[in-house]
Amino acid sequence: MKTYLKIAFIIVLLLQLSCTKQNSSLDGKTLVGYELMTNYADPAMPKYKWFYKTNLFFKKDSVYIEQSPVSIYETDTLYSASDGGFYKYEGTWKNRNGFIIKVIETGCDYCPYKVKTDEKGNNIKYVTEKIYKGQEMENGLILNGVKFLITNTTANRRFKPLRSFELPEVVVSRRKIIFGRENSVRFDPQRREAA
Repeated sequence: MKTYLKIAFIIVLLLQLSCTKQNSSLDGKTLVGYELMTNYADPAMPKYKWFYKTNLFFKKDSVYIEQSPVSIYETDTLYSASDGGFYKYEGTWKNRNGFIIKVIETGCDYCPYKVKTDEKGNNIKYVTEKIYKGQEMENGLILNGVKFLITNTTANRRFKPLRSFELPEVVVSRRKIIFGRENSVRFDPQRREAA
């Protein structure tokens, strides 16, 4: 009887160690992938396809996701200031018999509120849940058919990533000038004002 208990203890210990190792393989890593936006198109640029640039930040058994809209045509990539919304999610992940991420929406800029009606007829905002399923590969993950690649950025902080598409701001002649796609300006350092 003692032999069976020892064997069972060793098996449980090995299973626990193997599961811990699997969940720590992405600890502190950041992955980036592009998810197709099926519900948005810009009539001014019909050849461009819209995607969510999705950043996955892993910390222990937690995952933090930030999505920002981008449009791509051939080699041209445009980062949007408001189209499509900027979603933030938090949740957990597991890598047992396939990779699974379960998250809930924790914030969103430029997004419509999703509501449901209760039995009394009141509109109630509800939390969006997302599930990603897939497999781990050598340099990243394949989740819901989208390839996510490991980047050099680390996620050793609480989820406060800086958006890579934020536009630099310059104050010139007591005016704030934001450089962007729609309101691009030229700056002549000799004149110290916008041209």
